[in-house]
Amino acid sequence: MKKRVKFSFESNVISCGVRLKPNFLKSVDVISGAVLRAAFANDILLECPFAEEVVDEKKFQVVSRGEKCGNCKNKNICEKFSGMNFSFMYPENSVPAPFTARTCKGYGTAHSVMDTVMQNGRLICPVCKGRMESLKGLVNKTDYKSVRVPHSSSTHTAIDPNTRTALDGSLFSIDAIKRGMVYECEIDDCDTGMLYEGKVIYLGKYSSAGFGKIKIISVEVAEESSVKNRIDRFNEKFGGSDRKYASVLFLSDAKLDIDKYADEIRTTEEYRSIWKEVIFGKDSLIDVEQVIAQNYIYNGFDTSVDGEDRQRKSEFLTEKGTSVRVSFPAGRGSEDLLEQLEKNGIGRDTECGYGRIAVCSDIHMLGIQEQEG
Repeated sequence: MKKRVKFSFESNVISCGVRLKPNFLKSVDVISGAVLRAAFANDILLECPFAEEVVDEKKFQVVSRGEKCGNCKNKNICEKFSGMNFSFMYPENSVPAPFTARTCKGYGTAHSVMDTVMQNGRLICPVCKGRMESLKGLVNKTDYKSVRVPHSSSTHTAIDPNTRTALDGSLFSIDAIKRGMVYECEIDDCDTGMLYEGKVIYLGKYSSAGFGKIKIISVEVAEESSVKNRIDRFNEKFGGSDRKYASVLFLSDAKLDIDKYADEIRTTEEYRSIWKEVIFGKDSLIDVEQVIAQNYIYNGFDTSVDGEDRQRKSEFLTEKGTSVRVSFPAGRGSEDLLEQLEKNGIGRDTECGYGRIAVCSDIHMLGIQEQEG
């Protein structure tokens, strides 16, 4: 059963993204499910006497060791850990802004927010009649105001073990999420009792130096709203008579392996067919009409193996905020598929929060015409 979990940041937190400079470490504002999963795994492995035992050519794996586990308090958790799901973590009550959303260039989200996933038109702020630009970053779910995550900057240096003085050329800066923030996510812990108020774990980089201390402050059963009802409301505003429409907002980065189609230049229709195949399946009745997406390449390191194999192969990720407009014949078959995809995610590594989507998100219902009127 999925649970909505809120964490209080008891210290500064570093969750790294793409490093732009070798001596500048900047935390991203959104914490991936993979980082969160690793934090819980590390909490378990710190008490496990078999943590360095190699399993499937890897060590530091949260797996059951059978009779070796004896009466260990984490035995039930280890047995079910591989089946657990961890979403991305966001500041409380916030979501990624869709790439289709627009806001006032002069006053930002203090003025109106509009969304272009279903409508195109002349974008002029209805409040001040000024220009509008893309809304980026995170927004509040309720009032759609921009969410700014406070950061704390500090400068550090390594120590020469021989002279006990600052090591030459080792000065670097850290820009971390400031302590005191409240983040939330959804976790399915397979009802193992792993989640409880007051539990403390360490997340992200430099946790051994005091960074990344977070504490669970609430655990509630995650509420699920009806996708079909949202589709009906969406079509009351934007729908036609012969087909139904829906929007898909990527709430997290997605691993769709869409880069395998980048070997040649294709027509717009071919690209639409490719997006349809990777998201909904080639034989689906759902047709992709528009995609507003950003992609990036990411790689990292696997600390469970030694040597040259530690460096992971580069991955092609579709970024959170990507927005897709789709249409399908009236009938419940396609709506059932959309509901299933919202529940389970799309692409690879959905157990780590990748590929999480929202169908007919409230922010996508902020059309142009209704605000201009």
